Amino acid sequence: MDAAGLAGDRSLAFVADGMALRTMANPELLALRVSVTGCEVRLTLPTGESATQSIGPGERALIDYWGRPLPMALQPGPVSDLASEHLGRRVLLGSIRPPWRAIYANPVSVGLTSRFAELGCEKDAERFRCNLVVDDSDDPVGEAAWVGRSIRIGDVVLSLAKRLERCVVIDRDPITGERDRRLFAELGASGDPWVALGAEVTNPGVLRVGQPVEWL
Repeated sequence: MDAAGLAGDRSLAFVADGMALRTMANPELLALRVSVTGCEVRLTLPTGESATQSIGPGERALIDYWGRPLPMALQPGPVSDLASEHLGRRVLLGSIRPPWRAIYANPVSVGLTSRFAELGCEKDAERFRCNLVVDDSDDPVGEAAWVGRSIRIGDVVLSLAKRLERCVVIDRDPITGERDRRLFAELGASGDPWVALGAEVTNPGVLRVGQPVEWL
Protein backbone atom coordinates (compact mmCIF):
# COMPACT_ATOMS: atom_id res chain seq x y z
CA MET A 1 0.00 0.00 0.00
CA ASP A 2 1.38 3.39 -1.00
CA ALA A 3 0.15 6.92 -0.36
CA ALA A 4 -2.49 6.56 -3.11
CA GLY A 5 -3.97 3.33 -1.70
CA LEU A 6 -3.63 -0.33 -2.56
CA ALA A 7 -1.18 -0.96 -5.39
CA GLY A 8 -3.07 -1.62 -8.61
CA ASP A 9 -6.50 -0.66 -7.26
CA ARG A 10 -8.71 0.72 -10.08
CA SER A 11 -5.87 0.40 -12.56
CA LEU A 12 -8.03 -1.49 -15.09
CA ALA A 13 -11.48 -1.06 -16.62
CA PHE A 14 -13.45 -2.43 -19.53
CA VAL A 15 -14.35 0.22 -22.11
CA ALA A 16 -17.07 0.42 -24.76
CA ASP A 17 -18.13 3.38 -26.89
CA GLY A 18 -15.71 5.71 -25.16
CA MET A 19 -17.00 4.95 -21.66
CA ALA A 20 -15.78 2.79 -18.79
CA LEU A 21 -18.40 0.16 -18.00
CA ARG A 22 -20.16 0.42 -14.64
CA THR A 23 -21.22 -2.64 -12.72
CA MET A 24 -24.58 -1.00 -11.98
CA ALA A 25 -25.40 -0.93 -15.69
CA ASN A 26 -23.43 -4.08 -16.54
CA PRO A 27 -23.91 -6.51 -13.62
CA GLU A 28 -22.40 -9.31 -15.72
CA LEU A 29 -19.03 -7.77 -14.82
CA LEU A 30 -19.41 -9.09 -11.28
CA ALA A 31 -19.13 -12.66 -12.52
CA LEU A 32 -15.66 -12.02 -13.98
CA ARG A 33 -12.54 -12.86 -11.99
CA VAL A 34 -9.35 -10.98 -12.77
CA SER A 35 -5.85 -11.47 -11.40
CA VAL A 36 -2.80 -9.37 -12.18
CA THR A 37 0.80 -10.52 -11.88
CA GLY A 38 3.29 -7.89 -12.96
CA CYS A 39 2.13 -6.85 -16.44
CA GLU A 40 0.11 -10.04 -17.03
CA VAL A 41 -3.69 -9.96 -16.67
CA ARG A 42 -5.71 -13.16 -16.40
CA LEU A 43 -9.49 -13.19 -16.86
CA THR A 44 -11.63 -16.17 -15.85
CA LEU A 45 -15.30 -16.63 -16.72
CA PRO A 46 -17.84 -18.45 -14.52
CA THR A 47 -17.55 -21.36 -16.96
CA GLY A 48 -13.86 -21.72 -16.10
CA GLU A 49 -12.73 -20.48 -19.52
CA SER A 50 -9.81 -18.09 -19.16
CA ALA A 51 -7.49 -15.85 -21.14
CA THR A 52 -4.23 -14.02 -20.41
CA GLN A 53 -2.62 -11.01 -21.99
CA SER A 54 0.12 -8.50 -21.29
CA ILE A 55 -0.51 -4.84 -20.54
CA GLY A 56 1.48 -2.68 -22.92
CA PRO A 57 1.63 0.98 -24.00
CA GLY A 58 -1.64 0.59 -25.92
CA GLU A 59 -3.53 3.24 -27.84
CA ARG A 60 -4.04 6.32 -25.68
CA ALA A 61 -7.57 7.69 -25.45
CA LEU A 62 -9.66 9.93 -23.19
CA ILE A 63 -12.39 7.76 -21.68
CA ASP A 64 -15.50 8.86 -19.80
CA TYR A 65 -14.99 7.42 -16.32
CA TRP A 66 -18.06 8.15 -14.18
CA GLY A 67 -18.46 11.55 -15.83
CA ARG A 68 -14.77 12.46 -15.79
CA PRO A 69 -12.37 12.23 -18.76
CA LEU A 70 -9.47 9.94 -17.86
CA PRO A 71 -6.58 8.99 -20.13
CA MET A 72 -6.37 5.23 -20.65
CA ALA A 73 -4.26 2.89 -22.73
CA LEU A 74 -6.60 0.58 -24.64
CA GLN A 75 -5.48 -3.05 -24.71
CA PRO A 76 -6.87 -5.31 -27.46
CA GLY A 77 -6.05 -8.97 -26.99
CA PRO A 78 -7.34 -12.29 -25.62
CA VAL A 79 -8.71 -10.79 -22.37
CA SER A 80 -10.63 -8.11 -24.27
CA ASP A 81 -11.95 -10.77 -26.67
CA LEU A 82 -13.12 -13.10 -23.90
CA ALA A 83 -14.79 -10.26 -21.99
CA SER A 84 -16.56 -9.20 -25.20
CA GLU A 85 -17.87 -12.73 -25.63
CA HIS A 86 -19.15 -12.80 -22.06
CA LEU A 87 -20.76 -9.36 -22.19
CA GLY A 88 -22.25 -9.74 -25.66
CA ARG A 89 -20.69 -6.51 -26.93
CA ARG A 90 -17.31 -5.35 -28.10
CA VAL A 91 -15.23 -4.10 -25.18
CA LEU A 92 -11.57 -3.31 -24.68
CA LEU A 93 -9.47 -3.58 -21.57
CA GLY A 94 -8.20 -0.16 -20.57
CA SER A 95 -5.31 0.55 -18.22
CA ILE A 96 -5.32 3.72 -16.13
CA ARG A 97 -2.04 5.38 -15.26
CA PRO A 98 -1.79 6.54 -12.56
CA PRO A 99 -4.74 4.58 -11.13
CA TRP A 100 -5.37 6.98 -8.25
CA ARG A 101 -6.96 9.35 -10.77
CA ALA A 102 -9.93 6.95 -10.91
CA ILE A 103 -10.69 7.36 -7.19
CA TYR A 104 -13.22 9.98 -6.13
CA ALA A 105 -12.23 10.66 -2.53
CA ASN A 106 -10.60 8.52 0.16
CA PRO A 107 -8.28 6.01 -1.50
CA VAL A 108 -8.93 3.13 0.93
CA SER A 109 -12.24 1.65 2.12
CA VAL A 110 -12.35 -0.33 5.37
CA GLY A 111 -15.25 -2.61 6.29
CA LEU A 112 -16.05 -3.94 9.76
CA THR A 113 -17.43 -7.45 10.20
CA SER A 114 -19.81 -6.23 12.93
CA ARG A 115 -21.52 -3.89 10.47
CA PHE A 116 -21.85 -6.65 7.90
CA ALA A 117 -23.39 -8.87 10.59
CA GLU A 118 -25.97 -6.17 11.41
CA LEU A 119 -27.09 -6.32 7.78
CA GLY A 120 -27.12 -10.11 7.53
CA CYS A 121 -24.16 -10.04 5.15
CA GLU A 122 -21.57 -11.96 7.17
CA LYS A 123 -20.96 -14.43 4.35
CA ASP A 124 -21.15 -12.06 1.39
CA ALA A 125 -19.36 -8.95 2.60
CA GLU A 126 -17.72 -8.87 -0.84
CA ARG A 127 -20.82 -7.12 -2.17
CA PHE A 128 -19.56 -3.93 -0.45
CA ARG A 129 -16.21 -4.20 -2.29
CA CYS A 130 -14.07 -2.87 0.56
CA ASN A 131 -10.31 -2.81 0.15
CA LEU A 132 -9.84 -4.10 3.70
CA VAL A 133 -12.11 -6.04 6.05
CA VAL A 134 -11.42 -5.84 9.78
CA ASP A 135 -12.75 -8.47 12.15
CA ASP A 136 -13.99 -6.40 15.10
CA SER A 137 -16.25 -9.11 16.52
CA ASP A 138 -14.34 -9.08 19.83
CA ASP A 139 -15.18 -5.38 20.42
CA PRO A 140 -18.02 -4.17 18.15
CA VAL A 141 -18.28 -0.50 19.11
CA GLY A 142 -19.82 0.55 15.77
CA GLU A 143 -18.45 2.35 12.74
CA ALA A 144 -19.05 5.86 14.11
CA ALA A 145 -16.55 5.22 16.90
CA TRP A 146 -13.83 4.59 14.31
CA VAL A 147 -14.26 7.92 12.48
CA GLY A 148 -11.45 10.35 13.23
CA ARG A 149 -9.19 7.61 14.57
CA SER A 150 -6.03 6.17 13.08
CA ILE A 151 -5.23 2.48 12.90
CA ARG A 152 -1.99 0.59 12.46
CA ILE A 153 -1.79 -2.70 10.52
CA GLY A 154 1.80 -3.85 10.45
CA ASP A 155 3.76 -0.88 9.09
CA VAL A 156 0.68 0.66 7.48
CA VAL A 157 -1.11 3.52 9.24
CA LEU A 158 -4.54 4.64 8.04
CA SER A 159 -6.50 7.72 9.06
CA LEU A 160 -10.23 6.96 9.05
CA ALA A 161 -11.94 10.04 7.66
CA LYS A 162 -15.66 9.24 7.32
CA ARG A 163 -18.32 6.61 6.84
CA LEU A 164 -19.22 5.73 3.25
CA GLU A 165 -22.60 5.85 1.53
CA ARG A 166 -23.38 2.92 -0.73
CA CYS A 167 -24.83 2.60 -4.24
CA VAL A 168 -27.38 0.14 -5.65
CA VAL A 169 -24.71 -2.36 -6.71
CA ILE A 170 -24.89 -3.80 -3.17
CA ASP A 171 -28.25 -5.32 -4.13
CA ARG A 172 -26.48 -7.72 -6.50
CA ASP A 173 -24.86 -11.00 -5.60
CA PRO A 174 -21.08 -10.40 -5.73
CA ILE A 175 -20.47 -13.70 -7.52
CA THR A 176 -23.32 -14.03 -10.02
CA GLY A 177 -24.31 -10.39 -10.48
CA GLU A 178 -27.99 -11.28 -9.97
CA ARG A 179 -30.15 -8.86 -8.01
CA ASP A 180 -31.03 -10.86 -4.92
CA ARG A 181 -31.69 -8.23 -2.24
CA ARG A 182 -33.19 -4.79 -1.66
CA LEU A 183 -30.36 -3.83 0.64
CA PHE A 184 -29.96 -0.32 -0.77
CA ALA A 185 -33.60 0.52 -0.03
CA GLU A 186 -33.36 -1.12 3.39
CA LEU A 187 -30.37 1.04 4.28
CA GLY A 188 -32.20 4.18 3.18
CA ALA A 189 -35.27 3.30 5.20
CA SER A 190 -33.20 2.53 8.28
CA GLY A 191 -31.87 6.08 8.52
CA ASP A 192 -28.31 4.70 8.50
CA PRO A 193 -27.26 4.32 4.83
CA TRP A 194 -23.54 4.18 5.61
CA VAL A 195 -21.45 1.01 5.46
CA ALA A 196 -17.63 0.97 5.78
CA LEU A 197 -15.14 3.78 6.28
CA GLY A 198 -13.07 5.91 3.93
CA ALA A 199 -9.42 6.18 4.91
CA GLU A 200 -6.26 8.04 3.93
CA VAL A 201 -2.83 6.42 3.99
CA THR A 202 -0.61 8.07 6.61
CA ASN A 203 2.19 5.53 6.39
CA PRO A 204 2.60 3.09 3.47
CA GLY A 205 3.80 -0.48 3.74
CA VAL A 206 2.94 -4.11 3.07
CA LEU A 207 -0.33 -5.66 4.30
CA ARG A 208 -0.89 -9.32 5.05
CA VAL A 209 -4.08 -11.21 5.82
CA GLY A 210 -4.40 -11.93 9.53
CA GLN A 211 -2.36 -8.99 10.79
CA PRO A 212 -3.66 -7.43 14.02
CA VAL A 213 -5.32 -3.99 13.87
CA GLU A 214 -4.38 -1.42 16.50
CA TRP A 215 -6.09 1.87 17.29
CA LEU A 216 -3.68 4.80 17.66
